[in-house]
Amino acid sequence: MNIQVLAEHKLSSVAPLKQCNVEKKEVELILPIPSKLLQFSMLQIPQNPEFILFYGRGVLHLHESRGIQDLGLPRWDLSLCLVVVVFILYFSLWKGVKSSGKVVYITATMPYVVLFVLLIRGITLPGSMDGIRAYLHIDFKRLNNLETGPPDFLPFHVLFRNVCGLLAGAGLVFIIYPEAISTLPGSTFWAIVFFIMLLTLGIDSSMGGMEAVITGLSDDFKILKRHRKLFTFATAFGTFLVALCCITNGGIYVLTLLDKYAAGTSILFAVLIEAIGVSWFYGVDRFSEDIERMMGFKPGLYWRLCWKFVSPTFLLFVVIASTVTSTGLKYDEYVFPNWSNVVGWSVAMSSMLFVPCYAIYKFCSVPGTFKERIAYCITPEHEQHLVAEGNIRQFTLKHWLAI
Repeated sequence: MNIQVLAEHKLSSVAPLKQCNVEKKEVELILPIPSKLLQFSMLQIPQNPEFILFYGRGVLHLHESRGIQDLGLPRWDLSLCLVVVVFILYFSLWKGVKSSGKVVYITATMPYVVLFVLLIRGITLPGSMDGIRAYLHIDFKRLNNLETGPPDFLPFHVLFRNVCGLLAGAGLVFIIYPEAISTLPGSTFWAIVFFIMLLTLGIDSSMGGMEAVITGLSDDFKILKRHRKLFTFATAFGTFLVALCCITNGGIYVLTLLDKYAAGTSILFAVLIEAIGVSWFYGVDRFSEDIERMMGFKPGLYWRLCWKFVSPTFLLFVVIASTVTSTGLKYDEYVFPNWSNVVGWSVAMSSMLFVPCYAIYKFCSVPGTFKERIAYCITPEHEQHLVAEGNIRQFTLKHWLAI
């Protein structure tokens, strides 16, 4: 098959990547590249060649990278977009809740508006019920795949991925959805709205993660709290520098590595430790009482059972299974070298090891006997005076059985 990529800079009301003759196995793709005709051959044509080729060559420039060891320089156009996103993040966070609370009104509601429009359009298309049935169909065989997904919360380096614009679901976001939008009347307008929605979605996700880092460190170090604006700028700038690796010609390989190792098992491990700490050491009964004082009602028995038994058990199973069944990295047909998997696990362990390391540090730093040190480590700070009195709630059977 012969595929031709033509140089062109003219805007059109019809997306140029829609012009494709699949029956003749010829694809003509208009890209902003030097005025030289590029020709290359492929063994087989993909299902949606125009969208896949435009994304792979026109956006990612994967053909200019030989792999993760050959990243190249950051792309100037994506760098400008990254600068804009980082500035938006900074001015959304520099005053804390006062600024971020106002931004959330837009970033949290716009995705629902756009997706609702796409839903209305989707259910009016022929065969929409077949799509709904396929969406609601449960494939239990997928449970055999225990690889974890990419939640966006901690650790710090997962923020770099968010800033690059939610590329974690690259195939869905930049191939499937644009193809669906191209069927809408006025597709150019809806394409602009859709990608603005993606921007707001990425900013909203990044704000949550960065706010957790900034607020957490500011609470522990008063000097950072006094200079919050400067600290927020330093955090955003550091994010920008590392995110530059993700917008090079081989940036998708870095993004894939971070997506699996920085936002997979390590995140679930952190959530597992939080669930155990709150539900077992602090006590799900006291946690429910705290919620009652704040909200005016106590969580039901269902929630308390989930917090204490179901969630920790499920998370423990997933963490162990995903670690044991973990395979080497792949991006489409590209297989990552072994050293990249070592780097990935180092990134994952960089956050997971903080839990046992800090536990050992805390145990060694508090005074008393072995039993008293254990008591100090698992007792809230405002109750640690009870340890000296010998009234240790965590050493009673009632504490561990309470629901």
